[in-house]
Amino acid sequence: CVMKSDDLEHTLAELYGKESGFCHGRGGSMHVTKVESGLLGANGIVGGGIPLATGSALASKISHDGAVSVAFFGEGASNQGCFHECINMAAVWKLPIVYFIENNQFAVSTDIHTTCATPTLAQRAQGYGIEGIIVDGTDVLAVYEAMQRAVEHARSGKGPVLLECDVYRYTGHYVGDPAKYMSVEYNTAAHQNDVIDKFKTYLLAEGVASQGELDAVEAAVEERMEKA
Repeated sequence: CVMKSDDLEHTLAELYGKESGFCHGRGGSMHVTKVESGLLGANGIVGGGIPLATGSALASKISHDGAVSVAFFGEGASNQGCFHECINMAAVWKLPIVYFIENNQFAVSTDIHTTCATPTLAQRAQGYGIEGIIVDGTDVLAVYEAMQRAVEHARSGKGPVLLECDVYRYTGHYVGDPAKYMSVEYNTAAHQNDVIDKFKTYLLAEGVASQGELDAVEAAVEERMEKA
């Protein structure tokens, strides 16, 4: 919601169940939707957004509107039947869509390597004859460039792209989850590869921004969040 509409106030109102939210407080965090901004809806069903995005991509191909749909989901959802059915359909029809996997290695408490036989998820793309890309999800610029490539590929009529974005989780799956299934090594790597800290370091090293400018950005965001 924030990315597509730049509207913190109505986003937070929806999360708090207020009438002023995008869905008048009825959607909450699991089903928040703002179609006019291009947000077709979060989904409480694991992998449930994949068919919605595929349908959106089909509509774009039929109407020739030049849009590219993007389905965001976790690595656990990539084992759902709808994932494979939709990618097969999108590949056959060369639909303009990017399937974006946020792979933090854990589906609730289940390690992906115990439920998936391939070393990566992006290589599953080979079975459908589509493009598969792996990117470091803790690198802002790498993700930006990978998405540019993926969207251009999909928009040009070459068909869908499966983009695996390797990231980390900092806590358990839910409030109160002790996350004992997450190793010390995993937690250490997660905090060492914090995406915001890494990007700050890059901006400072390249002379793109000063520490004062970064502090000002953080302060402005904090103020905006508190207001919302």
